Amino acid sequence: PGARGVVTGHHSQPEHVLFSRHDRLPGGARPEKFDTVICASAVSAKLLVDAGYAGSVRVIHPALPDYFAPAKKQLRITFGPGKLPIESAAVMGAFRQMFPQHAAIEWCPVMNLERRGLAKVLSESAVYAAFCNLESLSLSILEAMKSGCIVVGDYGGGGAEYATERNGLWVQASHVVEFSRKLSDAVNVFLRDSANNRLSIEGIRTAEKFSAKAFRDDLTAFWSDRVRK
Repeated sequence: PGARGVVTGHHSQPEHVLFSRHDRLPGGARPEKFDTVICASAVSAKLLVDAGYAGSVRVIHPALPDYFAPAKKQLRITFGPGKLPIESAAVMGAFRQMFPQHAAIEWCPVMNLERRGLAKVLSESAVYAAFCNLESLSLSILEAMKSGCIVVGDYGGGGAEYATERNGLWVQASHVVEFSRKLSDAVNVFLRDSANNRLSIEGIRTAEKFSAKAFRDDLTAFWSDRVRK
């Protein structure tokens, strides 16, 4: 009696959901019924605190399934246009206009795929163009990294948790010309160094930190601490 619960923030949609109407909170939970929010990243945790949430916040990174893994690569740019369709179309058009030598490269949009199907597409793609927006963690980027893609683009806020100049070529989605140039750079890196390029190798190393073991350990520690209180 009187115990209060825990709300988990979604790994890709930010904790903005907690600022909406009470009846839209996860599972219909009401703020007075929980005292802790589990966030997928420190970025989303800071967002909650800065926006005035006064309860407890705990960061637990999600795990990436093992079926996200590199396979034989083909020179293809895979991208998710769902959140930023205008920007993704603009970048694709500019890239083809600015770099006619790469105009024949396939652009593969991924939307509404089940997760294993997405993993197969990413495993065979040389480049992933990220058009993320208002993300808690940008899990799609981590999936692409674990699949050995060279990642180019916008990490949508949440990717600041792990994005560095060593594991990707980062640029805001609205910076269409610079985005196109970085895509060309990624293509040239792949043509020169194939799948064993430094960006892909560092990306895989980054994604491997989001393991099932790390997730279990963090979750176990959280509940152990909570039970002791």
